Amino acid sequence: MYLKTNALIIREVLLNEADKLLTLISDTLGLITVKAKGIVKITSKSSSACQVFTWSSFELYKKGDFYTLVEANQIHTFSSLQSDLKKMALASYLYEVTEQLYLSDSETAGRFRFFGSRRGLQPAPADRC
Repeated sequence: MYLKTNALIIREVLLNEADKLLTLISDTLGLITVKAKGIVKITSKSSSACQVFTWSSFELYKKGDFYTLVEANQIHTFSSLQSDLKKMALASYLYEVTEQLYLSDSETAGRFRFFGSRRGLQPAPADRC
């Protein structure tokens, strides 16, 4: 089954020389882990969208309980976090705490909207502007 979602990448683990395991906080799926095959290759079109603390749009393939990345497009990168070690360390700690608060299901979507929109991670819905 193919799914589309927007998410913030909070963790990445290098699986081998070409693949990564990404942990995402999604606006519709909650906390999920995604296997990104070939994302480390220089020819990968989605590599810039699959960096830690990047807000991206994802197309995923779900089989059973596993998600595989089909395509990703970068929406916003938090470059101030990525360029300052202290900020990145603090953000990493906050997202580790956040990860513990989230469940891996769609019931967390409401919590994500509260957390994300209050912190500037996603734009507020158009009807609330």
